[in-house]
Amino acid sequence: MSVGTRCLFWTLISAVSGVSVEMVGQVGDSVTMPCPLHSMQQHPTGLLVYWQLNDKDVVAAVVNGMVEDKYQDPRYKGRTYLSPEGLKNGNFSLRLSNLSLSDQKIYDCIIMLELDDDMKDLGITSIHLVVKAGFNIPSVTSSVTGKVKYGQEVTMTCRSHGGLFIPNVTWLNSTDGSPMYEGRIHSMHEKHGTVISVTSTMCLNVTSTYNVTCRVTDAQDNVTSLNYLLEIDTELDYSNETLRQVPKVVSVSLVSLLLIGVLLCAVIWLIKRNVCCNRYSGVNGNHVDQINC
Repeated sequence: MSVGTRCLFWTLISAVSGVSVEMVGQVGDSVTMPCPLHSMQQHPTGLLVYWQLNDKDVVAAVVNGMVEDKYQDPRYKGRTYLSPEGLKNGNFSLRLSNLSLSDQKIYDCIIMLELDDDMKDLGITSIHLVVKAGFNIPSVTSSVTGKVKYGQEVTMTCRSHGGLFIPNVTWLNSTDGSPMYEGRIHSMHEKHGTVISVTSTMCLNVTSTYNVTCRVTDAQDNVTSLNYLLEIDTELDYSNETLRQVPKVVSVSLVSLLLIGVLLCAVIWLIKRNVCCNRYSGVNGNHVDQINC
């Protein structure tokens, strides 16, 4: 196919050339290394893209818009991904997953165009990948979403991964930084390849509002999660307290009514007795005799 025919299928306004970028990845995580070919309206026939090491070890390859695995170095099998949608739009960014310390290298993204018997260099992007080992910032979650009831039992969970050494997990009251011992705490760790994941749970009986964080510490470093606010629903607590007071109010009212009834009966009895005792029994001159009731 002639060069003029190829121009019917694609338009290149500019290409990446001589770009060098440093990126940092975490052991066990993924990193996406950029390699754009700007303003490509349609995918050109004869476009070749190679992600390489030392101009020979192929990390990933794209031939005529399709990922070609047969050129890939075995060390990267199943660990690379190029977006099919991105390939159509000139985005040849490479996602490398499950990073290890041995992945710390310089990666070159070379874009070329095959023109008959010639090859045209459209640009190269060099990524200096730095891989670090260490636990990532822990995430804290709760078994209850939103505000909690007074006295409710809540399970807090702290997760982190990426370290090389077995860590210690400490739950903290972030208001004053003091360790939390109120709850039942259980921690466990698992090894995934060369890295370790840790999970810690804490069961709390919530009687006040807590600002909770967890800290993961190993031989190299320590990382602390963001604050998690464990807040009591005061409106619900007030309603419950009001409901709890209802029986007491009813009991007091009944007792009061009973006492008033007893007092009324006593007064009526006394009045009747007084009337009985003051009845006339007869008249002897000016003297009036009373009947003893």
